[in-house]
Amino acid sequence: MKFGSERHEETGAIEAEKILKELKLEEKTIEKIIECIKEHRHEKPTIPVSLEAKILKIADAYSHFKKPLEIAYMAVKMGFGLEESLLWMKNKLEKDLKFLKEMSNELDIKDVIEECEKKYECFSCLLS
Repeated sequence: MKFGSERHEETGAIEAEKILKELKLEEKTIEKIIECIKEHRHEKPTIPVSLEAKILKIADAYSHFKKPLEIAYMAVKMGFGLEESLLWMKNKLEKDLKFLKEMSNELDIKDVIEECEKKYECFSCLLS
């Protein structure tokens, strides 16, 4: 990640705002893009306001279910132990699944949730 893994949503938003202003985009458009960047992280259990930010946050959560072992491996490469990394990934998937279920009250993402529940069950099974 160009702007670091820790707080990348904040540093990325600052950099994006500079670039978008240089491109002379409308302020309303810049605000929506910045919201998308800032709100996509799942560390904060917030529901974004704009549809665009909601969709990005859903896509970000969904992406974690596609390759959970690879993401856990990245944590190992960053110096965390294997067991710690796998548990961290399991907790991350739990948070993401909770968020997706909350979002299903607003958007029809039943298929996404079903797929993620299956992936979560498989991943959890590996840890037992």
